[in-house]
This record gives sequence, C-alpha cells and structure tokens, in this order.
Amino acid sequence: MNEPEKIYNDLLLFYGRITFLTILIPVFVAVWKYKFLNKILKLFLFYLILTFVFGLIEQLFVWVASNTKLLNNLIKAFNIGDTNFYQVVYYLKNFLVLGWIYALLLENYASTIWLKRVTAFLVVSVAFNYFFGEGYNVYGVYNPTVDSIFCLVLPLFFLWFVYTDIRSKVHINKNSYFWISLGLAIPNLVSLILFLVGKKLYATNFVLFCQISLGRDVISVIGFVLVSVGFYYARFTKYLPQHQ
Repeated sequence: MNEPEKIYNDLLLFYGRITFLTILIPVFVAVWKYKFLNKILKLFLFYLILTFVFGLIEQLFVWVASNTKLLNNLIKAFNIGDTNFYQVVYYLKNFLVLGWIYALLLENYASTIWLKRVTAFLVVSVAFNYFFGEGYNVYGVYNPTVDSIFCLVLPLFFLWFVYTDIRSKVHINKNSYFWISLGLAIPNLVSLILFLVGKKLYATNFVLFCQISLGRDVISVIGFVLVSVGFYYARFTKYLPQHQ
C-alpha cells in the first residue's frame, strides 16, 4: 500500500467510525419525542439502538483483539482474520426487525404474507450460507447482496404505498414513515451500487474506491438526518390511516 492509499485507508476508517456514531442523532430525537411514539416508531427506535449496540460490540472485539491476548485462542481456533464472521448479526437484524416493522405497516394482507415468507426464507438461507456455503470468514456475495436488496426494496415499496395512498389527511412531508423509509432507502441504494462495483474497484483503483466509500458515509449521515426528521414529526402519526 503506497502513501496515498494509506492516507485514504486511514481516512476511511476514521470517518467510518464518525458515521457510525451519527446513528445517535435519530436516537436522541426519538427520545426527545418519545411521548409521541406509537408502537411502530418505537420499533424503529429499537432497530437503531440494536444497530448501535451491535456496532459497539464489533468495535470492542476489534479493540480487544488488537490490544490484548484474551481472544488469541478463539481467533486461532476459528481462523478469524477480520470481522467478516460478525456481519451475519447485522443481516439477521435487518431481516427480522425491519421485516417485522414493515409487515405491521403494510395493510394489504397479500403483501404481508409475501413479506413474512420472503423474510423467513432469507433468514434460513443466510444462516445456511454462513455455516455451510461461503462460510463465516469471508465477506461473501450472497449474504450482503440479499441484505442490501432487502433493505432497499422494502422501504422503497412502502414509499410507493404512501405516495399512492389518497386517504391520508397528513401531508407527505409530515409523514414520519415517509422520512424514515427515505432515510433507510437512500444509503442502501448507494451501498448496493458500491457493492456491485466495489470488488473490482478495490483491486484496480483503491483510492477511487475509498473516495466513493467516503461519499457513501456522507450519504449515510444524510440518511440518519432524514430518519431524525421522521421522529420529529411523530406527533402526526395519530392522524395517519390505520395501516400507517
């Protein structure tokens, strides 16, 4: 790794940690507006807190592995070279919690049944791939791909559902679920694009790969701000149609 690549790699690691901490912005707003949160918004808050806790555990593992010898036997026994083995908890969290939330949001019975079946299939297939397919020690292709698609398509589908609903008495710009779904969809769209081209880009132009990844971090921060807007308008959810 040459000097420019090392600089960008350090920047990517640093801003990655900063981006991770910005998830606390919507958490703080949700706590501020907590008295207005209904069951679904509380589940969204739970989803954010769970993501933050999982991230802290990952960072703790990295710190302990890098600065102590406590995990040496475990690392050697399972041939752990990085935190790829841990990514499955994020995938399962997305399938189970987001799937649950949007199943509650979607009024259409057929859509709800479809969503539950797809979610169950993804949970089983990702777990199978983790243990018996690509394994737990590589980033892999299947697991991150289906996770990115799921986390993109689900909020996009609901955004279309909200946009075409003529029953709502609340303007779309004050619809909490609109802002939260938008805040989830945009970063996942960028992540999916980066995933599709990232492997080749990483091998051929590492600096450009880091620059695009830094751009993704900026988009992720914007996503958290949009989710914060959703929690800010929580008081209007009581005026939304039953499915919302």
